[in-house]
Amino acid sequence: MHYVKRTTASLLTLSLLVVGGFALSSNQPADAKKSKKHHKHHQKNLMETLRSNPDLKTYAAWMSKSGASHYLNGKGTYTVFATSEQGYSKVPKERKDELTKDNKRLKDIMKYSMVKGNVHVADLADKRSVATVQGESLMVDSKNGADAVQVDGALLTQTDIKAANGTIHVIDFIVVPERGK
Repeated sequence: MHYVKRTTASLLTLSLLVVGGFALSSNQPADAKKSKKHHKHHQKNLMETLRSNPDLKTYAAWMSKSGASHYLNGKGTYTVFATSEQGYSKVPKERKDELTKDNKRLKDIMKYSMVKGNVHVADLADKRSVATVQGESLMVDSKNGADAVQVDGALLTQTDIKAANGTIHVIDFIVVPERGK
């Protein structure tokens, strides 16, 4: 009888461990899913991503000043060709001042650097131009496929930076629409 009680107690303990182990392991995927959802929910949008990158601080400031930042904070998906700090340093101060004096013109310039949709560098390699939010098209030149892509002569120096609502490509100088030159 003592043997039966001991065996029953051992089996009960074992079954609790097994059932408890399944319960714990079944919670793990749900927690992992919650964690992934939580992470995705907190991914920065395009404007937040621009502001958090020190190499794009002037571009982010111009975007805010122009009033076009609402595109990048909103619900639409965009691809942005953002000028790097080095790209801005190539432009004389007088020219930069001239570009930023007229807010309508600045907004045109900033909208010219934005394309609707998510356009990755591999997609650009197959295109000759992409229509901008401003209305004109950026001319695309891709020598060696996606390895050396240019838009309006500006070289993409960093590509496919992901944000919650789009993609950022860093370029090495300011692109200005033909009507705005």
